[in-house]
Amino acid sequence: MAIEFHCPYCTAVIRVPDAFAGKSGSCPKCATKLRVPKVGPAAGQSAEQPAADRSHQTAAAPVSERDLPSIEDSLSATPASVDDPGVSDIPILNTGSRRSVTRSLRKKNRRRKSQRMYAIAIPLVCCLLLFGVLGMLFWVTEPELKGTLIGTAAGKIEIPNATVSLAELGLSEEEKEQVRSAFENAPEAFISTQMTCRVRLDAAGLVTEIRAGEGFSWFMVNPASNLHLAEWIKSQRIVINSQRLLSLAKNGADLCRDKVAKAAGSPVVFDAQRFRDGFGLNSHVNAFGYVVEAATEQRRAPCVHEDANGTLYFALPEDTTMFTLRGRQIEGHAPLFPGEYSVSISAKAAVPNMPSMQVSESDTANVDTDAANDESEDMTETNAGESEKTEPAPEDMD
Repeated sequence: MAIEFHCPYCTAVIRVPDAFAGKSGSCPKCATKLRVPKVGPAAGQSAEQPAADRSHQTAAAPVSERDLPSIEDSLSATPASVDDPGVSDIPILNTGSRRSVTRSLRKKNRRRKSQRMYAIAIPLVCCLLLFGVLGMLFWVTEPELKGTLIGTAAGKIEIPNATVSLAELGLSEEEKEQVRSAFENAPEAFISTQMTCRVRLDAAGLVTEIRAGEGFSWFMVNPASNLHLAEWIKSQRIVINSQRLLSLAKNGADLCRDKVAKAAGSPVVFDAQRFRDGFGLNSHVNAFGYVVEAATEQRRAPCVHEDANGTLYFALPEDTTMFTLRGRQIEGHAPLFPGEYSVSISAKAAVPNMPSMQVSESDTANVDTDAANDESEDMTETNAGESEKTEPAPEDMD
């Protein structure tokens, strides 16, 4: 006889000789510790006990380690006292059940691996998505370009000259010769109570000289002191500077052509504000200086000069204590700079030495001293002592 039972854990079919009834060992498939059920007649019972009374003993019950005698090898070897040849021929594990159990275990292992993978991958993906959304919000959402900056009263310093070669204006060789002849000993000056902008020609090209008017001083402010503003300038510098250079070339070429026509005797009236701001002041600034202005209660003043450190210079009344730095309209277009900063003027501080600017007496001989109107300021242009009135300059308001 042989005892046949199922492992309660892996459901493998196990067959062992009757001699191992009631003893403990390990399942040959899953190595679970279990006890071989007793199916023979117990003490005090007859061998004729009905099979129904013994059927409940066929299930194997798991046991603890304390209940296991050292008979682990008993399930894999046939005891010497058992001589029944039929027992040795009985397989310990059914082959078909073994395959099904193996497949089941493999599925369980794959399921556990998948669950572990999902447990790690899902939180990781969620974290990456969160950081991605935060990064997009950081780059897409532009910081608010508002705040307070500190300005400095620079006093009566001399702004260095700026030179633009004729080659940068897109003129032909014939036009260049005409311009040299027209500007020879005959500079142009655009004069207002706020400043004097003088354009002359030398061997290098058109030279622009600027000085503050009577009662006006230079005021400086460095936008790099504000982190958000500095980042905006850095991100927009290339785009704005390309527009500035196009405007510089166009206005400079028109100024030269008007100068040549005037030298030939044509009755030309210069657009003083356009040539002063679009060419003269434009040659003194970079990208940010090109798009901003200083505004007080009664005056709007474009940026006159921008040095290598990005410091902006404005010509304002000497008693100015505060002004607003904002975008200015350029040739009728909407302001390119969307921000607005309040600039508080500190006490006069030391400023870097700048080369002197030579201005002839003829440049100031015809300043319009009667510009007392609070709404606008007249600008006068002189040509070797000759002057012509032009339209009021709406950007410079007394």
